[in-house]
Amino acid sequence: MNAPVVRRTLVHLRDEAGATLLTLDVLMDGWVRLRHLDGQPTLCAEMIEDLLLAAASDLDPGLHAALLWELDLLALRGDGGWRPG
Repeated sequence: MNAPVVRRTLVHLRDEAGATLLTLDVLMDGWVRLRHLDGQPTLCAEMIEDLLLAAASDLDPGLHAALLWELDLLALRGDGGWRPG
């Protein structure tokens, strides 16, 4: 089975050393995927809201707060020029 194709990465959180903590991707089929590297399973959902509810119990509270912060900034400011296509 082929891995899902990423249409766009919405959030890519890194630690101070530059190592990836988590990514939030929009897949080509419209679903969203949350991947993090602390041994937790990858989460997929049809909507970001559903994904955030599922992630709330799996993620470290600080990492979950950082993810919500980044999504709030993205909603308020946009990403600086992404054009759908």
